[in-house]
Amino acid sequence: IMLIHQNSKIQVLATSKSTNRKIGAAIQLWIVPRSKTVTDSRRDKSDAKIQCKGCKLASNKGCYVGSYYVDATQRAHWRRDETPATVAQIIKLVSGKFVRFGAYGNPSLIPLRIMRLIVKHASGYAGYFHDWHLMTPAKATNYGKYLMASCEPDNRADAQKLGLRTFTTRNATDPIPGNDIDCPSSRGVQCSDCQLCSGTSKKARSISIPIHGYQAKSASRSISA
Repeated sequence: IMLIHQNSKIQVLATSKSTNRKIGAAIQLWIVPRSKTVTDSRRDKSDAKIQCKGCKLASNKGCYVGSYYVDATQRAHWRRDETPATVAQIIKLVSGKFVRFGAYGNPSLIPLRIMRLIVKHASGYAGYFHDWHLMTPAKATNYGKYLMASCEPDNRADAQKLGLRTFTTRNATDPIPGNDIDCPSSRGVQCSDCQLCSGTSKKARSISIPIHGYQAKSASRSISA
C-alpha cells in the first residue's frame, strides 16, 4: 500500500494487487476518507459529501464496492503511518502497469498534476468520476480527458453535451442508451486488456453497463428515483 496523496479530508491509497477478475492485473487507487473508515462514512452519510460526492449510490444506496475490504486497506495503511510517496516512488510503482483510477471514490480528488504523471508512465488506465456535474465545465473537461463521466440514464445526455465520454449504469432490463456500447466485461474482457474507459483521450464510443454488485436491488431503486 502506498499513500499517493492526502489533504485534510481524503487520502489516495495505491495497491498493487487486484483480486477482481473483471479488472485483471492493475495498480488500483482508492480515494478514502482520512479520519474514518469507509464503512463509518457510509453510515453517517459523509461519503456523499466527500469521496463519493455526486453519486446516487452513496451512503449504502447501491454501491457495488464492499466497504469492509476498503476498510482493511485503510487500516493496513494506518498501522504503517506512511508519508506521501515521492514523484520517483510513484513513477516506479506505475511504470509499465495498468492503473485503475478510483477503485473506490472519485478520482477527480486526485490533483491533475499527479494524474498526468501517472498517465505518462503507466501502460494504460481507466477511471470514472461522478462529480462532473458539480464542477465548472472547464474542470470537468480537464478531468474528462482521462476519466469517464459516471452517469445514470437521466444525466447521461448532459455529460455528453459537455463533450465527455460517459459510463452509464442502467437497469438490466433497459436497452443500451443511444449510440453507447455494452461494457466488454459482459463478454469476459478484462479492463486491463480493454482500456476503453480512459476519457476523451480515447477516441471511442461511450459505454453502458447493467447494474451489478451485492447491492444491485438498492442501486436499481436509486437510479430510477
